[in-house]
Amino acid sequence: MSRSRRASNADRERRWRAAHAQTRRNWIDAARYAWDAKPISTGRIYAELFQLIKDRDWALVSDDNRQTRWARKLWPLERTYQWLGRSGG
Repeated sequence: MSRSRRASNADRERRWRAAHAQTRRNWIDAARYAWDAKPISTGRIYAELFQLIKDRDWALVSDDNRQTRWARKLWPLERTYQWLGRSGG
């Protein structure tokens, strides 16, 4: 790979990482919205639930987009088996 191509790829990676970090900050801010609301917000449920499982080997196995949306936004998906996808595998 040429030097200019490597530089271009590195620049693209930096821009992608910055955009992803901003998107993640926006998701966290959105989860905090109505934190003390009653009934409890789904963003808060998933934020608090992750604090209980973060040190365990966990997997999100629901394929219901409405139920897993916050988990997929707030939880770090670092292993291939941690989310099976919408089709269940």
